[in-house]
Amino acid sequence: MDLPGPTAALGGIDRWNHVAVDLGRSGCPMADRRPIALATTYSHLRHLGLETEFAVLDVDEKVG
Repeated sequence: MDLPGPTAALGGIDRWNHVAVDLGRSGCPMADRRPIALATTYSHLRHLGLETEFAVLDVDEKVG
């Protein structure tokens, strides 16, 4: 059986790329999760005012 990839529900990779850059931003998917992540796992980044999940991950990788 050939199952669709995880991006199929979003309309394919092009649509996913459009949606993914805003993950965590206010009014976008995962917006309710970013404050939780910044209050727990990424609390050391809370003061930076990061607006997306990818911004959080990017800075966290650089900080170490």
